[in-house]
Amino acid sequence: MRLGMDTALSPIAMVNPQMAFTFVNEAMVTLFGYDKGDLEGEHVGMLMEGATAEQTASFIADLLQWLGLFI
Repeated sequence: MRLGMDTALSPIAMVNPQMAFTFVNEAMVTLFGYDKGDLEGEHVGMLMEGATAEQTASFIADLLQWLGLFI
């Protein structure tokens, strides 16, 4: 399954409950310009360079709500 996700044309990422990346595919790496090793294990907030903690938390809450994970 991961091979299919890794070669998908759309960016795909998996995160743990602490919102750290546990998997990113090649499209995600290309989109953000990082190496896989730079993203995996890091908090999703790292993609929002220069954002405040409040902006990052708001973005994550909005994303989770959009995904239907939390309301």
